[in-house]
Amino acid sequence: MRFLKPTILIPAFVSTALFLSGCSFGGGGEPSPSSDQLKILRIGYISEEHFTKRYANLLQLEYPGYRIEIVPMKEMIKQRQPIHDWLRSNPIDLIYLRSSQFAELIDHNDLIDLQPHIKRNSFPLESIIPSLMELTRQYGEGSIYGLPPSFYSEAVAINRDLFDSNNMRIPEGQTTWSGLMDAVRQADGGLSVHKDSPFLLLMRMGQSSRLQMFDENTREATIDTPAWKQIWELATAAVQNENIRLDPINDNPFLTGDRAAALLSYYDYKLLELTKPDFRWSLLPVPMDGTLLGMTTSLSPDGFWAIPAASANPDDAWKLVAFLMSDNVAKWNYRSDYGFSSLSQQFSISSVDKDELGAFYELQPLVPETLPWPDFLPDLVNGVFGDILSGSESVESGLKKLQDLVSQQAKENI
Repeated sequence: MRFLKPTILIPAFVSTALFLSGCSFGGGGEPSPSSDQLKILRIGYISEEHFTKRYANLLQLEYPGYRIEIVPMKEMIKQRQPIHDWLRSNPIDLIYLRSSQFAELIDHNDLIDLQPHIKRNSFPLESIIPSLMELTRQYGEGSIYGLPPSFYSEAVAINRDLFDSNNMRIPEGQTTWSGLMDAVRQADGGLSVHKDSPFLLLMRMGQSSRLQMFDENTREATIDTPAWKQIWELATAAVQNENIRLDPINDNPFLTGDRAAALLSYYDYKLLELTKPDFRWSLLPVPMDGTLLGMTTSLSPDGFWAIPAASANPDDAWKLVAFLMSDNVAKWNYRSDYGFSSLSQQFSISSVDKDELGAFYELQPLVPETLPWPDFLPDLVNGVFGDILSGSESVESGLKKLQDLVSQQAKENI
């Protein structure tokens, strides 16, 4: 909790020039070999454009003896082709995987365990935030099949001055959603939630209890249950009573002191960091079900660098992994669109911030159970949520109606 100083922003083209001229990379000073002497390494990434936007020419500066070829994954993702099928027809040495792709390739034994490389090369695993490594090991059931360079997370920001002015106890530590509602009910302004729709709020609350609305594998709705009923009752009552405010994405009433609390994403926190609000604030972990306190489903790696089992150059690929997980690359991507750095020393450039921001990452991580949902689900959920708020449906009848609507749509969209 503290006052924040404004951050000075350097234009991108200036910062790029300063970084490349001022940083020394291991291979940058060596003479470049001729093109016929270069060793080709193929990297699976969403597209060459996206890779260049993220890393510029850092790999070429560090390893002039390699020719990097980006094998685009964009069409595979767009067409929802299974990643293990795509990998068989696209031989690559290194790949960047979203969490669901990472889990799928581990299940198909398509990735190598990185622990021999880590041990042989004395890679400093201790430099990575412990909860991120714990989450990585959960995906691999104890083994390490990839390393996450960055991650997203959420936390709850508290306006301490607003609670003090209302002579209310300032919330501390993790609580349940019901406990958080009880706390903000006693202060003016409620909880600001920057979500495009009630659907996203409900999904976040459900994830805290390890719930799903739809099982993509069985194509079945899983909505009309006692557990979901409890969450819907809490959410609809909180919105009706203005304990939860579904604020538009471009509005920031918490920053102006008009909300008692706010659910912060990584991007919301970046804005808080830059704004210097004129009140005292602190952070709490995102609420969880009462049986899961001390844990979190909020940790979400942007992706994992992994080496396919069929890689023709696993040792060379490991060199790239180690470099892409280095301090220099983390500094290059600091507070970028790719989330918080997974490296403890690069998570925040301020030692004070590091002490305050533990709410984003310090709890025991759980692999999020959120699966891809069908395109029709958000509109159906938002429609029924609105019916409940208007009084035309009760929570009980609304969930029965929603269960039927989702089941029908799932059959029609097979």
